This record gives sequence, C-alpha cells and structure tokens, in this order.
Amino acid sequence: MKNSWLLLYAAIFLASLLLGAGVFGQDDLSHANIDGFFVGISFTGGLICPVLAMWQARARGLTPVPSPSFFRGLRGGWWSDPLQWLRISILSLCAWFVGALVNAKGASGQREMAIYWKGFLALGFLLGEVLARKAFRQDIAR
Repeated sequence: MKNSWLLLYAAIFLASLLLGAGVFGQDDLSHANIDGFFVGISFTGGLICPVLAMWQARARGLTPVPSPSFFRGLRGGWWSDPLQWLRISILSLCAWFVGALVNAKGASGQREMAIYWKGFLALGFLLGEVLARKAFRQDIAR
C-alpha cells in the first residue's frame, strides 16, 4: 500500500510537469495582466498560507500535526493534515514551474511573466513551509 501512494504522488508530479510544459494545451494569456505586483502578491500569499494552515491546526487543537510523507495518504482536510497537503501542493507547483521552464524558449511578454509567476508561487510555498516548520516545530509529530 505504501508504494501506491508513492506512485500516486509521482503521477501528480508528472501530470503537473506536462501541464506546465503545455502538453495539454497552451495557456491563453491574451487577456492576462500578469505584472510584478501580481507576482509579488502571489509570492507573499504562498509564504503566508503554510503558516496560517499550521496556526489553524493548532488553534483547533488538532496537534500534533502528522509529518508529511510520500508513503501515506491524507488524514483529513487542510486544517487537520496541513503538512501533507502542503507537500502535495509544493510538489505540483514545482513540477508546473519546471514544465513551464521546459517550454520557455522564445517566451516573451505575458508568457514570460506567467513563468515568473509560477516560479515565485512555488518558491513562496517552499519558503512558507520552512517558516511554518520552524514556527510550529513543537506541534509536528515526529
């Protein structure tokens, strides 16, 4: 059963990678307005979200929060198992960004800003998880 979860997470990674690479179709960015402010707000949101998820789990008394693992499934929703949900989200966001980088040749304008957005969103979530782990280390099951 443990290997089936690992295979599921690998499938999520692969699907996100292919989505970012445009295998399932290119994003229609003709009406998009991705600018530096949007990228910055997305980064900040990604940075704050993991900390708020851990804070909410603590406030509801759902601690200790289980440690994330590629060998187990989810144990409830975002607020009861935030680190596992974050692991899946970060895995997907990073694969989405890497896929966009693969397809970045000749990108300009909004397509280039979309790549920055995907990268900074993934980076925000990665750093947010680090902050959440440091701030709530006593609330994480070993």
